[in-house]
Amino acid sequence: MIVAKSFTVRLDDLFASTGEIPDTTIAIDVDPAVTYPDPQSVTLLHIASRHEFDVMTFELFRTEIEDHPGRRAQHVIESFPAVYGDVERALGVVFAKPKRVKCMPPWSRCPRCDEPIWPKAAVNMTATMQAKVLRDRPHPIWCLNCGQRFAYEDDRRIRMQDAVDPEAIAADLARTHTQPSVTVAAS
Repeated sequence: MIVAKSFTVRLDDLFASTGEIPDTTIAIDVDPAVTYPDPQSVTLLHIASRHEFDVMTFELFRTEIEDHPGRRAQHVIESFPAVYGDVERALGVVFAKPKRVKCMPPWSRCPRCDEPIWPKAAVNMTATMQAKVLRDRPHPIWCLNCGQRFAYEDDRRIRMQDAVDPEAIAADLARTHTQPSVTVAAS
């Protein structure tokens, strides 16, 4: 599976004068079934995607991430201190312990980035469709957006922050569905 992130890159005078826009996307090939090093690589991308790069630094970063995917996280962090800051703190994020997800399946969301774990699952799906989504991807080990690993119970059920979170379900409903308009008839 390919995970791609778009980056903000300040164009230098050469690119600005030619009108050429460089590709500012970095893509890495990951396996959602492994716990190392793919979630850590996605976390490195997620953190870096919030940083603004100049063209030269971005190209160096792209080469480091795409051409050397097996490089240790610490080497990448130490090579780009302006992006990651303190090495120990960045490593703490990259190797964060597995966390409980927000909300109950199939509406579960990542505790770090709040993205849906099962993006195909929609609130208005039938029970049969929800069961199919959960069957097709029963155990998301980590978030494909930010790399956060998920905690599981002993019986392989995903751990949730709350058994039922009505506020999260209501927020998801409001985010994914339009509310009917109210029309008042004149009498």
